[in-house]
Amino acid sequence: MRTYKRKSERAKTCRDVMEKACREIIFNKKGIIATAQEYDIPYRTLYRYVAKMRNKVKESPDITKSELLLNSVGYKKTRQIFTDEEENALAAYIKTVADINWMTPYKTRKFAYEFAIKNNKEIPDSWKTKEIAGQDWLEQFLKRKTITLSIRSSPQAKSLSRTTSFDRNNVNLFFNKLKAVYKCLHLGPEDIWNVDETGITTDVHVPDRIIARRDMRQSGKITSDERKTLVTVAIAVSALGNTIPPFFMFPRENYKDHFVQSGPMGSSGDANKSGWMKEENFIKFARHFVRYARPFKARPVLLLLDKHDLSTEVLDYFENNGVTVLSFPPHSSHKLQPLDRSVYGPLKKYYNTAADNWLACHPGKTISIYDIPELIKTSLPLATSSENVQSGFRVTGIYPLNENIFPESGFSEAYVTDKPVPVTDSNHIKTEKSSASETNENAIQIRSTSNTNRNDSLPLSESTNQPSTSFSPENIYDYFLSQVEQRMTSSY
Repeated sequence: MRTYKRKSERAKTCRDVMEKACREIIFNKKGIIATAQEYDIPYRTLYRYVAKMRNKVKESPDITKSELLLNSVGYKKTRQIFTDEEENALAAYIKTVADINWMTPYKTRKFAYEFAIKNNKEIPDSWKTKEIAGQDWLEQFLKRKTITLSIRSSPQAKSLSRTTSFDRNNVNLFFNKLKAVYKCLHLGPEDIWNVDETGITTDVHVPDRIIARRDMRQSGKITSDERKTLVTVAIAVSALGNTIPPFFMFPRENYKDHFVQSGPMGSSGDANKSGWMKEENFIKFARHFVRYARPFKARPVLLLLDKHDLSTEVLDYFENNGVTVLSFPPHSSHKLQPLDRSVYGPLKKYYNTAADNWLACHPGKTISIYDIPELIKTSLPLATSSENVQSGFRVTGIYPLNENIFPESGFSEAYVTDKPVPVTDSNHIKTEKSSASETNENAIQIRSTSNTNRNDSLPLSESTNQPSTSFSPENIYDYFLSQVEQRMTSSY
């Protein structure tokens, strides 16, 4: 970013001092030279500004001493295209558009150009030729708004499904069901569990930072084999901060007990070709969970999980053992799941450190899938500390229950798909309702131990068959341009 540096000490007299000196000469009849020496102003400079004030007095003979003002004093700054009020309005709406992950530097410059054209602003010829604001304008604009705006070089990539599914409606439905379960089962923090699986690979892990010589152009650190083999680890934690032994999924045809021999005490596992847990594997995890969480019908527990293939066998097993299952809304686990919020990030960090130490102790060897349980044994206790686990439940609003944990700004990304509900006739509404009742795929299943009726599942969304439409970037662009214009009109 280019920063102007003053090259001269001239023209540093402030406006108030210059006006006061000119009034002394015009109204008190003092000499210009004496006044210039008194106020430390160059004689010719003071003479020039006195002439300007006398012209104003000639144009308005009745003007008072307090009304006689100078338009400007000293060198003028580089001409600013927009006024401060206009730039504040632009900054406010750029922040709003940024909440939906849309505004880029190029689009901001384009936005500024169109806003200037619509408001008949005097703009440089280069803006007119290229039909876009200049890079210098953007840099100076960001410099003036450095408190509220900045350019992010590496924004986080987010899928459209994740962006649009996490909205207020889905979150409210989830918390309504969560409150219903709390009220029905009278659960304490030791009875609220979250389970999910995460992938651990044997390929090149992310090594810790190192300190090297300053004159080295490039530094390196040994990592494991470059071939990627996946092992998943299912972890269950409670709102009280407890953790059960992990459950490993190995990419093998058959599972052997010695796979987890070096893992945490009590570990278990299973195997399939992909390494990810499937329907037939989840029943084994269910037994593993019940063995260590120790639920029963007189003391039920709640198990929160992301979408899994829950077979009838699994649901029956959970129901018979006092486990109530509640799924998170689709594509919302990054916000609502405690494990994602506070455990898996530290786990990957501690795993990388453990992998570095393992490679240092085993020179010439690479990490295999059978070494992963040993590394998890070292890193898992650090990541699943009571403070970490409890903070995950707290920041998601699950325990203590806080359904307003997410501010409205947290749902801004989903606003781009908001559309008014279409008005339809009564026959069409009946058809839609019957269709929704038959094919509601986004259902949250709550299996209560006090009621064995399998038709009492609670749907996640009562209107999942509504047409899904969204604003295009051009529509968003026009919308916010009109909003800035309305803001400026109202401010004046």
